[in-house]
Amino acid sequence: MPTLVNEKELIGALSRNESAIHLAVMVGRPLGGMLFGISVISPFIANLMFCFASLVVIKLARQGIEAPKSASRRRLLKETTSGFAELRRLSYLRTATVLTVITNIVCSAVLTIFLVYLSDNESPLVVGIVMAATGLGGVLGSAIAAPSQGLARRMVNSSKRINRVSMLLVHLWLWVVALACLLFTQNALSFLLALLLMGLAGGRSNITIREFAARYVHPQKLGRVTGVTRLCSFGAVAMGTLIGGLLVEHLGILTPLWMMTLPLLALALACTLLQPLRKLFFMDSAPDEVPGPISPEPSTSEVPSTRRRRLTQRLTGQYTMAND
Repeated sequence: MPTLVNEKELIGALSRNESAIHLAVMVGRPLGGMLFGISVISPFIANLMFCFASLVVIKLARQGIEAPKSASRRRLLKETTSGFAELRRLSYLRTATVLTVITNIVCSAVLTIFLVYLSDNESPLVVGIVMAATGLGGVLGSAIAAPSQGLARRMVNSSKRINRVSMLLVHLWLWVVALACLLFTQNALSFLLALLLMGLAGGRSNITIREFAARYVHPQKLGRVTGVTRLCSFGAVAMGTLIGGLLVEHLGILTPLWMMTLPLLALALACTLLQPLRKLFFMDSAPDEVPGPISPEPSTSEVPSTRRRRLTQRLTGQYTMAND
């Protein structure tokens, strides 16, 4: 993304890209519930059709784009190790990854609890609509990225008594509030509100994390860093589903919710009040480790063709016929 748009347009491009991801979740989950209500096999047939359509779109998008020639064959283990080394070097990105792992485990566990609680009482369509709340929240979080960033800066600059705002800390506290919504009542509305807040926090903080990576990770290492962060975050999703299932089976519904809320509340309080922990949630927490934004020298492999640039602008909502 940083090689395809200029610095002023980066936050907007990231917001539109993030919105597209959550929009797919928002549409896909109710659609899956509706299709499941029609026939058990229907969602799987639709999934196969969407996968085929995606392959066709990718094939068309790659026409006219030459892949850069690699000097040597890359090894997965070496690339992954390099990604973890870069992640360890940047303390802010490391903090963000750990927070994402924790919240993804909680979110997957909550979704499991929700499915157990409502699957026997609600139609598949209602279940899909409630689960789509994370997508709606993600779209809203992506939409407010630039305005909220500007508002936070103006608030800090206008008053010396207002401390700087860390999006990662806001993310953590929103998750505490989301879980608190489920402690005293468990129904479709409370789960919808909790998942909406989780999606809002996740969508907004994802843009902050991606913006930091785009500005401070070298382009040649960005793919490796993204790979290891996705490995951690998606691994946490799988782990959370397993943990949620085990907790519900042995402890019921309410006890696991308290078991997740209290540690998360303690973590939020500690990271807010204790300065050594609080400073890890800000981008300048380790300025000696951050080399600053990198502007790589242009090369034929890094400068996109006109066709590729137009395609990217279309996908991020920047391209119009006036560009021609």
